[in-house]
Formats: sequence, C-alpha cells, structure tokens
Amino acid sequence: MTKLFQAIVLTVLLTMGGVTQSAEDDLETGITAFEMQEYDKAVKLIKPLAEDGIAEAQYFMGTFYYLAAGVKQSDSLAQKWYKLAFDQWYTAAEDGDLDAMIEVSLMYHAGQGVQINEKNAEKWLQQAIEGGSSRAWSLKGDFCMEGVGTKPDKDQAKYWYQKAAAQGNKHAEEMLQRLKSKKRTECPIPLDLNGFI
Repeated sequence: MTKLFQAIVLTVLLTMGGVTQSAEDDLETGITAFEMQEYDKAVKLIKPLAEDGIAEAQYFMGTFYYLAAGVKQSDSLAQKWYKLAFDQWYTAAEDGDLDAMIEVSLMYHAGQGVQINEKNAEKWLQQAIEGGSSRAWSLKGDFCMEGVGTKPDKDQAKYWYQKAAAQGNKHAEEMLQRLKSKKRTECPIPLDLNGFI
C-alpha cells in the first residue's frame, strides 16, 4: 500500500461523521477486510454503502478499481467513484466543513476525481488551516517535511506538528517524537503526489 494511500485511509477513517452506526461498522469492517487483502469481502461490504451515496465508501470503491482489489482494474471506474466522493466533499467544504476541505485538498493533489490542481489543493488546505483544524496543521507539517509544493523544511514541519500536537493530534505527536529521536522521519506523503494516479 502506498504511503499516500495509507494517509488517505487514515484521513477517511477520521472523517466518518454523519454516517449511521451500522453503515460506519460495515465501512470499518470493509476497510479492515481490504487491509487483510480480503478484497471480495471488502467490496461486498462497501459497494452498497457507495451506491447509497456515502462519500467515504465511494472513495474506497474508486480505490478498489484503481488497485484492482476485488474488482477488475479500471481507471475510468476509479475516477467515476472518486468524482462522486469528491463532489460530496467539495459541497461540504464549501459549507465550511474543515475535514471535507482536507479531503478536497488531498484529492486535488492526487488527481482523484478531478484534474491535479496544486493551486486549488493549497487553497483548500489553507482554509482548513485558518479554520483551526489540527489535521490540516499536521498535514501541512507532512508537506513541509517532504517538500510538497516547496523545498523540504524540517523547521516549518516542526512548527506545524507542534501546533497540531498541542491540540492532541496523534500523528503530529508521533512525528515530533521522530524528529526528537533523530530517526529517519518518514511521512505518509510521498515526494511525488502526481505519481499516485
């Protein structure tokens, strides 16, 4: 699984608000099945949720088609499902949902459901940052660490991680520990986001 995909899986798991408990349980069970490489089970659980219009499930259907996980590989079907999820998150982002702003930013970075657009990706991430999202601060730290949109800058990364960690963001806390221990600090964001799709 690519680092970007792992980051997006984590992001999606953190943003499952507005979904019934049963649907959330099925989605989590489906994601776990995917991680265990039980692709047929994952598709069986997630596809009905995607068809019911749950953005997170639509995103995962896109991923299944992109990776040929339980379905025949199809870039066009992957993009179709990604576009459905993107449209929902975009609407929510326009309504001020900070988590949706982050999803929109990531999808613009990766070209999932939309054309890659770094300017729009940065715009939505910046709005989430200004809205006070610790997830956005932590993601900004990842981007600074890996040099996404700029040259790598550990000092800037540390600034954003500290800001996020002060709000209890676990990823930011982990990254700060890695920086302190001087271990090779690997973020869940690859240097070349364009290579994801």
